[in-house]
Parts: sequence; C-alpha cells; structure tokens
Amino acid sequence: MDPPTLTLGDQLRALREKRLYSQIELARRAGVSPGFISRLERGVDGYTKPKSSSLKKLMYGLGLSFEEGELLMGLAHPGRRETFTGAVGLIDPDARHEPPASESAEAYVLVDVEPPNAAYVAASLAGLRECVWSAAVWGPFEVVARLRASSASSLFQCIDALHVDPRFTHVRRTETLLIRTDEPKIERVPDHRPLAFLFMQKGQVDSRGLVRMLADIPLGPRDANFVHAAVTMGAYDVAATIAFPSLEKLEELVMAKIQSLSPVIPGVGRPVARTVTALALTTQVYGISGS
Repeated sequence: MDPPTLTLGDQLRALREKRLYSQIELARRAGVSPGFISRLERGVDGYTKPKSSSLKKLMYGLGLSFEEGELLMGLAHPGRRETFTGAVGLIDPDARHEPPASESAEAYVLVDVEPPNAAYVAASLAGLRECVWSAAVWGPFEVVARLRASSASSLFQCIDALHVDPRFTHVRRTETLLIRTDEPKIERVPDHRPLAFLFMQKGQVDSRGLVRMLADIPLGPRDANFVHAAVTMGAYDVAATIAFPSLEKLEELVMAKIQSLSPVIPGVGRPVARTVTALALTTQVYGISGS
C-alpha cells in the first residue's frame, strides 16, 4: 500500500502543533484569521493553493527555517520558485512573531467589496459593536474599518463572520492587520477634516521605532496630522489614520516628510520601504466624531 500523500494542511498542522500553537495563537502571530488557518488545514476547496503572500505570513508567524518554508511552499505551489529567507534568526522579528500582551484586541480590517456596495458595507460594519469606525475609501480596497474586542478570539470571530453574515454578502475578502496594543502608538481626537489611511512596510528600522519617528515629524495645525498610528501584524508593519486639510498637505506628509525620513544608520536603507494610501470618501465615514 502506498503511503498517504503529504498535504499542505497536514504539514501546516504538524508545524503549528510542534510549536504548541493553537489556530488562534498562530493567527495572532501571522495577522490572519483562525478560520483561514482552519480551512487550510482541512483542505477546504479553494484553500489548497493559497496566495504566496498569505502563506508567507504563516511561515513568518511560525518562525520557519528555510527548509521548512521551502517544503510548505512546495506543497502549495509545486514547481514554483518563491523567495523565503527563513524566519529564524531574523534581525528585529518584532510584531510579526510575538502576540500582544494585553487581553483586548484591535485591528485594521481592509475589505475588498463588490462594486458598487462599499458605502453599504461600511455602514453595516459601523453597526457592529466591535466597530470603532469604518469608511468607504478610494484605494486598492473599498472599505477600511478599525475593530476592537475584549479578546483576540472575539475579534477574529467577528472578522470571520463577515464571510457568512447576510449583511456582508458583497464582501469578497478581508485583510486583517492586528494592532499591537502593547506597543507605542499615536492617538489623537479626530477633527472635522477629511481622512486618509496609510499602511507602511518598514525598511531598515523596527516597527516601534518607525511609529516613534512618525510621532517626531514636526506638524502644525494647518498640516496633515496623525489621528492614529500603531504597530500592526500582517501584510503591513504600521497602520495610520491621517486627517488632512487638502490633498497637497496629505501628499506633503506622505511623499515628502515620511518618504524622506533619515536612515537610522548612515548609508543604510530608508526606514519606510513601501506605503499604500487610501482616501476616505467624506460622506461615507462612520463612527468617527464629527463624521
């Protein structure tokens, strides 16, 4: 009798259990939902060949060696060559590898919505008790929301429910950026100005250091200003909410002041490797004071 074929789900479960992680724990470390991990491990149709970017989150969350990562990627995408340097021994593993110490949990949730339903989904999200605010946006996704719950488990249950709740039938997919509530952050009372959301991948600086650098940028009352900025776990290392008086001032902050932050070490790469900006539609922001 031929031995059973090793599957992606079997290998992922074995690696997770070897590290004594629950699905919820791995989800917190990788910035994905426990439901996503469950479906991968069970081999649910449509989840046997996940996107390389999603799989790499799990690989870093597990702290895999190069060999372990290569095997996992090979099971998902046989014959495809992917770059994975290995997570063990990375300089500054920071937020991707350690869960928040506090019991409460917060996240930015980026929502891909079937057009033209962004405003409806944003308003429906605002009706959830876990929703701090939500907004329909112009950007690579259609809705951005900030959610808060008493525990990571409750937070992920809320996010998973977006895929089965009849109010959210127009949601195609979600991306979760778990906020490190135990790390330095910027938090200010929002005013009546338009909002934008900025998601950053760090360069040659750790995530908490990047948040501190953002806080040190000299900004006046007539400039674009941070309403919120925090270290996150997921596809982006830092997420921020910005109030701005004009598009020119927003561009000045993002393209000039943030992109031109000085290297921490002379001659080494910039602190910010990549940014993604989404503009909130002014009449479709829910839950923020003044909106």
